[in-house]
Amino acid sequence: MDPLITAAARALSAGDPLAALKGIALRDDPPALALRGIAMAQLGDLRRARELLRSAARTFGPKEPVAHARCAVAEAEIALVSRDLGRSLQTLKKARAVLEASGDQKNAAHAGYLEARYLLLIGRLDEAEEVLDEFDPGVLPPASLIGRELVVAGIAIRRVRAEPARTALQRARRGAEDARIPALAREVDQAVRAFRAPAARLVAGQVERLLYLEEVERLPASNTLIVDACRNVVRLGTAAIASIGNTPMEALNSTVTEGGGGYVIPGLWDSHVHVFSSPAEPATAFPLYVLNGVTGIRDMGGLLPLVEIERIAATVEAHEMTGPRIILSGAWVDASPGSWPGMFLADSPEQARSVVRRIEGEGWVAVKSYSMLHEDVYRALASEAEALGLPLVGHIPESVSLPIAINAGHDVVEHFGRITKACSTEEAVMIGRVGQALAGADPRSAMIEEMAGHNKIVLETWDEGLCESLLVSMAEANVRVVPTLVVADFYTGKRPADLQERMAALPETVRQNWSLPDFRLSAMTDELRALADESIALDVLTFQMAHAAGVKMLAGSDASFANPFIFHGFSLLDELDRYVASGLTPREALYSATIAPAEFLGLTDESGRVHEGMRADLVIVANDPLEDLRTLRRPVAVVVNGQVFDADGLEKLRDQLPD
Repeated sequence: MDPLITAAARALSAGDPLAALKGIALRDDPPALALRGIAMAQLGDLRRARELLRSAARTFGPKEPVAHARCAVAEAEIALVSRDLGRSLQTLKKARAVLEASGDQKNAAHAGYLEARYLLLIGRLDEAEEVLDEFDPGVLPPASLIGRELVVAGIAIRRVRAEPARTALQRARRGAEDARIPALAREVDQAVRAFRAPAARLVAGQVERLLYLEEVERLPASNTLIVDACRNVVRLGTAAIASIGNTPMEALNSTVTEGGGGYVIPGLWDSHVHVFSSPAEPATAFPLYVLNGVTGIRDMGGLLPLVEIERIAATVEAHEMTGPRIILSGAWVDASPGSWPGMFLADSPEQARSVVRRIEGEGWVAVKSYSMLHEDVYRALASEAEALGLPLVGHIPESVSLPIAINAGHDVVEHFGRITKACSTEEAVMIGRVGQALAGADPRSAMIEEMAGHNKIVLETWDEGLCESLLVSMAEANVRVVPTLVVADFYTGKRPADLQERMAALPETVRQNWSLPDFRLSAMTDELRALADESIALDVLTFQMAHAAGVKMLAGSDASFANPFIFHGFSLLDELDRYVASGLTPREALYSATIAPAEFLGLTDESGRVHEGMRADLVIVANDPLEDLRTLRRPVAVVVNGQVFDADGLEKLRDQLPD
């Protein structure tokens, strides 16, 4: 055994990363890279830690599965700390199986402990307990053993059992004192303070008081109405909506008669937003989403550095900032010079494959294709994304046909107009013209100019039979669509009835910017304006056909400070109204903003239903949303990641919007 590696490992076990780095800081062999990654994690540089561990894992490769599994466990622990819960649970399960099969019981147990922590965080308490019972805690190192006690305490607290929680915390505190690891002692102290803090608020008439866990434990025996944000239960005495049914659709029809005749639904998802187009945008966007019952967003690209975006997302998950859950899907890839600043650029298949590997290494959850990519580059992008297990989402490039995109494995098409265009018998001709435009000195301007004439061609050559065939192919290939029908309002000048209220919620600088000329509107020809209503009507018809063919829709608005009059929060509800106006039932529209996004994101164990053990993201409304979606406009209460905003809380949130 390498003595420097052994010494570094011992130093890390003792919680001394600086001592560990003394002997290995300049080494790039796989064991040293892995230990350097763990050391950087202990020092708090999680981004660098993740890079080092991924480099070590790649260097170890498949021929050394045990070493590769250990790196995966270490990286999962970093993801746990940063609350990046994406694919880490499955990674841990696979790594634990490899370690157990190899006889590495110590690291297998550590992986099991981390798995239990993950399950606790997402509210799957029974599974967390089962995992804890699957390994011998005696083989855990001291730090992991203390962490295990914190998991036991966390499960007890979630189940409102004060005494088991207190006992586990006492064991954790004794262990932390013996281990003498400052960071670990601070974590235990934080857990103890959380246990001793008030756990609930009792409202009786005009009087409110805070309750501690022991008092909350006695409430179910009383006749008190309880909104339990940890377990997603609304309860009155023994009556509760803890288990609403076996199917997702039943979960959308859950009446809380004990709550005064209100209705509770899962928190809404907006599956296409841009909240990071400016540094100040999240401070306004996040409250607006919560005020409109949107508790999850899929961000599709911004202008802020990834490290800053990840920092903001982590503050939301840690309740340091109020806002929706954020899924980062904005690793957008375009041909040079790029349609927007800050894009990944790829002008050859080799560059496309390299970009996808970089995207995977940085921790994005998807690859987003954009409009100017050439077909061979797009195919390489799709192939590499599939090889690395990343969904391919985004625009279908203007030089790529819809059938090619379907066959390439495109997972989600953003914006519906590209589907309508594919129903033209002249799609190949239009694609050829775009290809010629992209070969010029100013490809972006030439492409926009060329596309200005496409609406007329589509209206004249749209073919119903061709369209039906394409849509069936999409449904069979499980290609989803984020329609963003509401974006048409930006181009046509249609404004919502409550425009004044919405504008008042925006910072003055944004209002001023929205009053200035926009390059996209400037590019509209007189012909485009004259054909706008017909083109929108054809999009709606194609949308209706897509729904009838079984194409899955994910509701999204394209809201951004960079997209005038497409509003964070408000416009998602406008989008749902468009679906109903286009023939969907309110139930089907809600499905596209609750269950459908959870299914695509692999979050059905956490999101999309009202059920015990799900993440605490809920909307309580006064009337039945399955009859009329207008009730969503004024929620009675919103629960986002366990934070309850009743009428007063929502009003305070509205008052806190920046000027």
